Amino acid sequence: MSLSIWESEFDLVVVAGPRLQGWPSVGVRTLSSLSADVGLKVGLFGGQSLQPFGVIPLPGHGGVVIAKDTQNRLHRISGRAVVKVTQDLELPNPFLGWRSPGLIPLDTARRLLNESPVVWAPSTVILGTGNKALRFGSELLEKGTPEVFAIQTYSLKNERQVCAWEVEKRRFEMLGGKIIYANPIRLAQKTSLLWELHIQDSIGNRIIETARVVSAGPFIYEKGIREYPPGALLFEFLHTAPNQKNEDVEGWNSEEERGRWLATKIIKSLVVDLGNSRQELEKQQKKARSRLRLHSLYQEEPFLIHYDKKWVKTQDLSSIKEFEGVPQKKGNSRLLPVIECIEKISCRICEDVCPEDAILIQRIPGRKNKPLSFLKENQCVSCAKCLDVCPSNSISLMKMDQPNGTLGFSFRGKEKIKINDRVQLGNRRGQNLATGRVTHIENEGFKYPVVHIEVPEHLLWEARGMKPSTPDDEIDDEKLMIEHFEKTASQKVEITFEGESRLVREGLSISKALFEIGYARTEDVFMCSDGSCGLCEVNVDGVKKKACQTTTRRGMVLKIREKKLSKENSQNNTAYLCPCLGITREEIIKRIENGNLQSPEAVQTAVHVGEGKCHGLICMGAFRRLLEESEIDTENWIDWRFPWFEWKLFPGPHG
Repeated sequence: MSLSIWESEFDLVVVAGPRLQGWPSVGVRTLSSLSADVGLKVGLFGGQSLQPFGVIPLPGHGGVVIAKDTQNRLHRISGRAVVKVTQDLELPNPFLGWRSPGLIPLDTARRLLNESPVVWAPSTVILGTGNKALRFGSELLEKGTPEVFAIQTYSLKNERQVCAWEVEKRRFEMLGGKIIYANPIRLAQKTSLLWELHIQDSIGNRIIETARVVSAGPFIYEKGIREYPPGALLFEFLHTAPNQKNEDVEGWNSEEERGRWLATKIIKSLVVDLGNSRQELEKQQKKARSRLRLHSLYQEEPFLIHYDKKWVKTQDLSSIKEFEGVPQKKGNSRLLPVIECIEKISCRICEDVCPEDAILIQRIPGRKNKPLSFLKENQCVSCAKCLDVCPSNSISLMKMDQPNGTLGFSFRGKEKIKINDRVQLGNRRGQNLATGRVTHIENEGFKYPVVHIEVPEHLLWEARGMKPSTPDDEIDDEKLMIEHFEKTASQKVEITFEGESRLVREGLSISKALFEIGYARTEDVFMCSDGSCGLCEVNVDGVKKKACQTTTRRGMVLKIREKKLSKENSQNNTAYLCPCLGITREEIIKRIENGNLQSPEAVQTAVHVGEGKCHGLICMGAFRRLLEESEIDTENWIDWRFPWFEWKLFPGPHG
């Protein structure tokens, strides 16, 4: 068989790493458009049409990307500068049972929540307390999950309690979510639908019975841009932006500014004569750096609310009342938004959507939690659009009448609320304060109903959440499962699974179908959009297929691929950092100490972490954290080993 390779050359090559979704993202678009505007030849490679296998660094600077198109033609793409866009899988440090179908990454959990009738009761545990973690937990609670626990696994600076914004923590706790400061030590299966997570906190060991554990992170500070080797114009760019901005405002804004900053750095390196545009370029780079700094200030200047029993302490309540995002005029007898985003966060969605320009967010570095401007009361017409779009659901309406005022909330729960219903009013951490009467409900033009509640005047500044006074009947796990499957019965087709007849929904990926029928494997937890991990092989009608890339259909014969038990599966008393090769943390630490290893490359050469079936997809995050713990600098280090995942130079008839 002859081999033909298509050659191409670019000034800047931007390439999608494994498992990347939403290509090209906002940061990639910003980077490429700014670079193209100054005359650089830019190539974007990824998505459905072209699958990159990896980058080969060149001497000096730049590199070569090897990729394959949909017709199985190989492409050799040279770039004077190369940017690899990666998506952090956010898997935790290894503990017993961490590599099991009971622990899934956040992006898999989101797919299951939005697209599959899986049950999250009696509880769900989330590892991590970032914005994405707590927002997902809040969505679970709004959709009826009885209990959600978020576990913060490492100490934070500046008295911070979680990695997320204060308003995201508030929303999670107001809905009944619980935050635990502990370390997971073991995950064991109790029944087909129930797991036991053993955790260790300051008090001791305890067990949480859970439907599954969701790994969301963050587990360490991640640098958004790396260049390695220094000056080589070989970059790793962290993909954090979702498909829609309101799904993760922080990730979207940060990636956009990183793209802007990186574009200016690459342009200055590749364009010899910038002429008069150099000054403008320097200005853009400085502005991007300043915005990135501003986006992270909430971590350094947290707003912490302290309580005296159920009531906000006087000093903190005064800070809230003095904040420019809340009504300042005393005796105001009309509904006005209360925007308590006191921390310097990057979200401006309420400002973008306001039709009257009544919200203008101007935050000044150096003025701790005190913006220059925020809410313009005279221009507000009480349309409540800011409530409907707030991703943290942290905006409410307030009317300060006597003896009773009014509070308005965007209600995102599954229960039905009616006028004259009595609802529970909760404080900023979910504790019940009193009941209030629903006086009005706005539905037209809103995604979520805006519920107006009559509230005693003394609770107007204390109550910030609501929930129905009459809770649903106690949730029966088996009943929930039956209801879920009855809803999708008409979509199901019959297949043969391991010699037995099964009903599955038609057109699903096999990985997702295995979760729905309770037969998910450890190999199915990633649900890669590009099949890059290569772990989830199954036998479909006698042919090897990837479960994440193959959909269910009527009459298919499905067998789980037979294989020898790995060390991880056969010895449940060991937590492997690199499951593919059976390498433990202790073995790596011992090699570092005995060999006096000082660099990431030296450790990799000695222990071969990341050279197994998944090519580091599972283990490299934990490996980087272990190196940092061992005082080996990884701040700018990038693993450029080729290829990124398994591939065949000459694919067979089924490959």
